[in-house]
Order: sequence, then C-alpha cells, then structure tokens
Amino acid sequence: MKKPYKLAPPSLVADFCALYAWNDDLDDNVRLVLEQAADTIRLLMKRSARSGGRAERFEVEVQRLQNYVRHLAGQKGGAA
Repeated sequence: MKKPYKLAPPSLVADFCALYAWNDDLDDNVRLVLEQAADTIRLLMKRSARSGGRAERFEVEVQRLQNYVRHLAGQKGGAA
C-alpha cells in the first residue's frame, strides 16, 4: 500500500529517535526503545553500505572474468 507521505532518510530518522529519547516527558522504557531504534538504524545503514560495496566489487570481478573467457574463446588454432 502506498504511503501518503515520502519517507525520510534513515539517518534523519535515527537522529530524531536519538534526540527525542532525551525528552523529559518520556519514561525510561520508551527512552531505551528510541535509543535502540537509533542504534539499529545506524547499524543497518552501515551493513547496507558494506553489502553494496561487496556487490559492486563482485560485479567488476564477474565482468573481468567474462572478458577473459571471451578472449580465450576468441583464439583459433595454434600459437598466437
């Protein structure tokens, strides 16, 4: 289902959770949940960035291997 609003960037949500956790009107359980939410969002952002980097390196390696195989398959007959 489409949301009636645009989602904020995860870093902004994490910052707001961490900031709001220090509101004097909150009980300690809610404060803890907000702090953990901020930490979880930041951790997932780091994991996502690392995974993206690994995927890009993998794509480069696949391309390199494909080019190598094409080069080998293109050779005909004896010594080059």
